[in-house]
Amino acid sequence: MKTLLMQAVLLIVGAALILTRRYWGKPSAVVAAGIFFINLFWVTMVLGHDIKIWSFIRNSLIGNIFMISVILINLIAVVVLALFGK
Repeated sequence: MKTLLMQAVLLIVGAALILTRRYWGKPSAVVAAGIFFINLFWVTMVLGHDIKIWSFIRNSLIGNIFMISVILINLIAVVVLALFGK
């Protein structure tokens, strides 16, 4: 139950950031942060639930590298947009 609550919070925070982007100083950085939270939601879904379509992603080295790289690239984008974006 805690996992589902955490996943719901990640999804809600990500969507809220994207929907309220125009009220922030740097909307592109806020959208990237919202996508970051949605990516965290996706990764917790893949790792937390046993669905056959996700088994390759969860159980292979390539899939694990992909999940980590999605989060790291998104985090770098948030930082770059926050520092240098409009």
